[in-house]
Amino acid sequence: MKGDILYNLGKKDSAFYYWNLGKNSSDIYTKTSNYYSIYQANKELSNWKDAILNVDSFIVYYDSIQSMNDRAEINELMDKHLLELHKYKLSTEHRRTMNLLIILSLFFILVLSLIFMWRDRCRKNKYIALQKQLMDNRAEILLYGKDICEEENSKLHELKELRIDICISLFRSTEGSKKLTELMKAKPKERISIIHNHRVLILNDIRRTFVDIMEDLNACCSSLTMDDLLYCILVILHCPKEIIMDVMNTTSDAIKTRKNRIKNKMDKELFEKVFMSDNV
Repeated sequence: MKGDILYNLGKKDSAFYYWNLGKNSSDIYTKTSNYYSIYQANKELSNWKDAILNVDSFIVYYDSIQSMNDRAEINELMDKHLLELHKYKLSTEHRRTMNLLIILSLFFILVLSLIFMWRDRCRKNKYIALQKQLMDNRAEILLYGKDICEEENSKLHELKELRIDICISLFRSTEGSKKLTELMKAKPKERISIIHNHRVLILNDIRRTFVDIMEDLNACCSSLTMDDLLYCILVILHCPKEIIMDVMNTTSDAIKTRKNRIKNKMDKELFEKVFMSDNV
């Protein structure tokens, strides 16, 4: 730049001095620029020999710069290509992984659905079998209940015991039983919410499932009220005192009074049979 300025000021020798210094620069761009300036100056001065020598050097270095730029551009394009190729591989791998996850998820959902359907089918089959067993039990009790001898009385007793087990098994398959079990396991604060939302469900499932047991108890002791019968069923289900209070919406003193009243109404043997595992 200093040589160019001096040349424009008419100080040609000084300009050539600085241009010649620039030719020895380690920077190829500076070196090329200085060869070009010397070439242009010699051409103006009609020093054709020096002009040709310098323009040859200029062309050589200029070609080197172009080669460097071409290599840099090629390297940049290769880097971009490798980057795009890597992105494509990652994208392909990601799609493959997502497809695999989707397939596994669908397979998992299908397996769960099949398991659920199988369990539901087993539950329904068990429920149907219990219903049939209960119907057979009713028929046998009616058969043995007509003419009772000592042997048949023993058989009738066994059938009624079996009826209780069948009714309990049927109740275990109801939603009311699940809520009752959940109520037994819940903390006091949680019990308030459960009984508020599901008391009617629990009571309806108990009354519907244990209708035969209630009829048997009522046949033995006709003075029992519906609440008395419900209390007896809850005792048969081994419900703790707190759960009975929640389900029947009553107090501890009322429970004790009801038990004493049932004791006075019911036959001693039947009372002991119903309340033999009762801790209320």
